[in-house]
Amino acid sequence: MKPLSGTFTIVNLKYENRAVLPSDEREAGLACVVPLDMVSINDEAMWTLTPILGDRYSIKNVRYNHFCATRKPSQPGAPIVGVEKPLSWWIIEEQNVAIYGPNTYIIKDHVRRDLCWCPEDEEDGSLIRITPYALQEQKMWRIEPCVASHPALLVSQSTARSESAPLVAHRSKPDVNGLLKDLDQIGQVTISHTDNELAPEVAWGSNSKSSRTSGNLAMVYPVQNDQALDLQTHASKEADTSRRAISLSNEQLAKLIEMSDEDKKTYIDLLDEVLKTTTEEETSLKIFRVLRGLCAMTGSLPRSFYIPSAMLQKQEPQSKDFGGFADVWLGRYMNQNVALKIVRIHPNERENAFAKEAVCWRHVSHPNVVPFLGVEDSDIQFCMVSTWMPNGNLVSYLKTNPLAGRLELITDIIKGLRHLHSLHVVHGDLKGANVLIDGQGRACLSDFGLTAVASDAGATVGATATASAAGTSVRWTAPELLNPEYYNLSHARATYETDVYALAMVMYEIFSGQLPFYEQRNDGAVIRCIIYDERPSRPSQASSLGLSDSVWRLMQECWRSQPDIRPPLPILLKRLSW
Repeated sequence: MKPLSGTFTIVNLKYENRAVLPSDEREAGLACVVPLDMVSINDEAMWTLTPILGDRYSIKNVRYNHFCATRKPSQPGAPIVGVEKPLSWWIIEEQNVAIYGPNTYIIKDHVRRDLCWCPEDEEDGSLIRITPYALQEQKMWRIEPCVASHPALLVSQSTARSESAPLVAHRSKPDVNGLLKDLDQIGQVTISHTDNELAPEVAWGSNSKSSRTSGNLAMVYPVQNDQALDLQTHASKEADTSRRAISLSNEQLAKLIEMSDEDKKTYIDLLDEVLKTTTEEETSLKIFRVLRGLCAMTGSLPRSFYIPSAMLQKQEPQSKDFGGFADVWLGRYMNQNVALKIVRIHPNERENAFAKEAVCWRHVSHPNVVPFLGVEDSDIQFCMVSTWMPNGNLVSYLKTNPLAGRLELITDIIKGLRHLHSLHVVHGDLKGANVLIDGQGRACLSDFGLTAVASDAGATVGATATASAAGTSVRWTAPELLNPEYYNLSHARATYETDVYALAMVMYEIFSGQLPFYEQRNDGAVIRCIIYDERPSRPSQASSLGLSDSVWRLMQECWRSQPDIRPPLPILLKRLSW
C-alpha cells in the first residue's frame, strides 16, 4: 500500500456520508454527515493524514486542528473524538480493489486492532465509534485526496507552514539519524550519554535545551506541550556503551511521577514505537535501556503491551505449573496456544513489580528466548502472555526424551544468554525449570523475574534490578550473591558472571538429572556448601551423554568462586564446538 500523506475526505462506503468534526469543543465527537452534494466540501470534512511509524497514521481535522482519538484504554463502542494532542494513532488498511473499488480502507485503533471506525447508523449526524472489526461496508471508508486548489485547503496549507513538523516523518526503511531528528521540538526531560556514563539530567521549563556537544546522546521526552519527541544524537560510534545503568535522583524521579498520566504514557508509547522501527544496533540499545528504566520507575507500560481480556481463554480447568508468585495456564489467543502466567500480587503493585520484566521480555527477540506477546490487566488478575512451549521445561523434557542432545541444548541456552548480555540484560534466575523447550526441541530462556540492566560497580543503582539471596533460587546462586561483603561488594547484585555460574549448575542438571547439591535437603546446608567452595561431583554415568573431560573442566571454570575468572559466553560457545 502506498503511504497516504496530505489532505483527504473520509466517506463511509455504505451510507455515502462524510466524517466531519462539527465543532472545536473539548472532545467533540466525530459525526457522519450527509453532504448537500458530492462536489462542495467544507473544511470540517477535510482531514490531514500523516504517516507516523509503519502503517500508523495521525488524523487531524483541517478546520479545528484537532486529532482523532479515543479515550484509553480503547473499548468497543467508544466514540471517536477530536483532541488537541495526537494521543491516538490509527492503522489504515487498504481493502480489495476488485471487490470494493479504489481508495477503500478500514481504519483501526493502533493498539486494539480488533476495533475499527463505524458510524452508529445511517442517520445524518450519527456518531462514529470504534466497534469490533468485520469486513462490512459500513465499516469501510473511501479516503480520497482533496483538490489542492480548494480555497479551504489553501488556507489550511498556509497556516500549516507556521506550525511545527509532524510527529515522525514516514520512511519505508528508517534512517537512524533522520528518524531521531524527525522526533523534534519537545524539551523537558533530558537523558544524556557521554563516553563515561549514562545518567539523566532533568531540565524543567519550556526553554530547556538538550546537550549538543560532540560525543553525547541527548534524548528529550515530552512533558506538557504540543510538540513532538526529540531524540538528537551526536554520539560517536566509538562511545562506550558497556554496562551502564540508568539512574535518577529522588528529586528527578518525583518530578517525573508528577507529570500527568497522559503525558507520561505518550512518550513511553513513542519510545516503544521508535524502538520497533530502529534497526541501528547502538541506537536501539540506548532507547531500549531508557525505555526500560523509565517504565520501571513509573510503573507504566506502553499501550501496545495490553491484550483485551475478551481475547484470552483458558483451555483447561487446572493450571499447568505454579511457582512462588505465579500460576501458568494453557490458554488461547489469536488462534494459537499461549502460556498465561497469572501473577499472585496485589493489584496496586502489579505494574510496578513487573514493568521491568515485561519491557525487557517484549523487546528481546531471539530464537532461544520464549516470545512474549503482551499483558492482560484486569481488576481480577494480572497476566503475562507468551508463546506456548509444548515440550515443557528442560527438566521434564529430558525425563521424557532421554536421548535428546545435551550439548545442543546447552548451546541453545548459551546463545540465548549471550543475546541477553548483548542488550546489557542479566537473566538473574537461570535454572532448568526456567528453560523451556519449543516444538522443535530447541531450548528457550524464560521467566525474567530477576532480570537486570547490567551496570558497573561504580555506577549508581537506579533502574537496575538487584538480586538478593532471598529472591533467587539458592541452588543456582553464585557465592558473591550470598556473601557480598566477602567480595568487597556493597550489596548483592545479579551480573553477567552470576549468570555464568548459574549456567554451570544448569549443565549439571542436564548431565546428572539431579538438582545441584541434591544431597543437601535444606537451603541452609546448600548455602554453606557454596560459601565454603564445595561444588557438585562429576556424574559417573554421563560420558555417553556428552560430558567429556573438556566439558567437565568448562563447568568447573564456570562455577569458580571468583567472578572475574569465570569464562565469558563467547569463549564457552567456541570451546563447546571443539
